[in-house]
Amino acid sequence: MKRFGSIAVVAIVTLLVASTADARPQYLKAATAHYPAAASALGEAKCGACHGEKKSMLSTYAMALKEATGKNQKDADKINEALDKAGAKKNDDGVTYESLFKAGKLPKPYTK
Repeated sequence: MKRFGSIAVVAIVTLLVASTADARPQYLKAATAHYPAAASALGEAKCGACHGEKKSMLSTYAMALKEATGKNQKDADKINEALDKAGAKKNDDGVTYESLFKAGKLPKPYTK
């Protein structure tokens, strides 16, 4: 019985670690440094700056960033390049994402 309990604990810990493996805190960190005027707003929104309730729910800005990175990028220079590429794109109102961030604002959140 004691062995079963140990196995159960290991399984739970493994599941918890695996579920956070897709997190991309490097993107939030890079965006905060790249756009200091929006650092406060990004800090409050955290993952919600790009995602809806589920990580698969991406805002239009997040989709532009995903297209620019191509994958879960770890290299800081490549993330900054992707931030520049995504920032140059315009939202539905014709405003570049970069100009929103520089004004201390965040792009519109995920919508259906």
